[in-house]
Amino acid sequence: MCVNGFDTKVRYKREGTALIRNRATAQFSVRDFLGGVRVPTFSIGVTTYNRKELLSECLTSIIEQTFQDFEIIIGNDYQPEPLTLESIGIVDPRILIINHSTNLGELENLNSLLNAARGRYFTWQADDDYYAPTFLEEVYNALGKWPDATCVYTSYGVARSNNLSFRPIRDSAIAATPRRLSGRCFLRGYLSGRIITMGTTGVYERTYLQTIGGARKLADTPIAVMSEYLLLVQSGLVKSVAYIERPLVYYRAHEGSWSTSTTEVERFRSASLTFFRESLKVLQEPCIRVDFAKNLSGILRLIVQGLIKLGARRGGRPQIIADLTFARGLRRALLSVDRGLSRKAVICFYLGVLRYFCLFPMAAFISTAPSGLRQLAIRIRGRLVGEYVEGRK
Repeated sequence: MCVNGFDTKVRYKREGTALIRNRATAQFSVRDFLGGVRVPTFSIGVTTYNRKELLSECLTSIIEQTFQDFEIIIGNDYQPEPLTLESIGIVDPRILIINHSTNLGELENLNSLLNAARGRYFTWQADDDYYAPTFLEEVYNALGKWPDATCVYTSYGVARSNNLSFRPIRDSAIAATPRRLSGRCFLRGYLSGRIITMGTTGVYERTYLQTIGGARKLADTPIAVMSEYLLLVQSGLVKSVAYIERPLVYYRAHEGSWSTSTTEVERFRSASLTFFRESLKVLQEPCIRVDFAKNLSGILRLIVQGLIKLGARRGGRPQIIADLTFARGLRRALLSVDRGLSRKAVICFYLGVLRYFCLFPMAAFISTAPSGLRQLAIRIRGRLVGEYVEGRK
């Protein structure tokens, strides 16, 4: 079987408990070469900013993969300390370090890594996150089984400390058979909570990712707020998606992580409004329009969840005027798409907005209530808002 021109019947050999790819027996076609240099199967873009120790752990998890045909491109956005392989403590010819002369911010850093990549497939990784040892191997096998898959997503685990211990969302020892889904079915699964994944850790055909513009800027901020969610929504338009229901990526939740510590609600509102507008364009496409009302409800649920979490971090203090303005902005965006929307879609929208205004006071209660009542309130909130995964980024 061939995946876009190269043989997937690659032999492996056992060394201890690790499955190591035997490069000597691998076969590659002429299309795997660019300018006389063989193109790696995977390019992994790693963004970093002043977290050398965590970066070293992240790189170790990549280098120790059971599948070894990859390149690593590091985008260092911390100008006071340029990185070298020696300063990281890892020497590997597959690693390229780009020390940016000026601070690009997270979003531009992500896209600069995509532009520098040579691999047939591309994915991002943050310097404080890491992979299970078989991540690339299982993705590669899925691509071999379904050569028409534009992207491959996996489930993820959450590490709630600064070390490499983690509490996976699902037991990583459970064998999971990869699934091939249409883009439409993948999007419905994700927005309904049956599929748990992250957009930036998906593995994409590099040319596809470049065609859609990489990670899109959704707010006037250097941080890629809501950009990964738009990547997932856009996947609803591709012909084929592979999904591995196994936590092969580990997201580290710690005090230094922007996504778990920020209280910048206004940035989130701005990005959410742009995300909502761009998502509506996708949901209107003929191939998935039949699911418009259900997908609309899921999009609103994502936005509500994010706002509630931010509200809890800032003590649940209401901002009535700003919240009403935000809700009106969502309504205008909805009506600008199609004033002839079905009654079901309109009801889904207003229910989503109602959830937001009802549950915001609950977020304040959860942040101050005794532990017993807090757990009860969290369960009630989860039921109402459809918060289907605890620990989502």
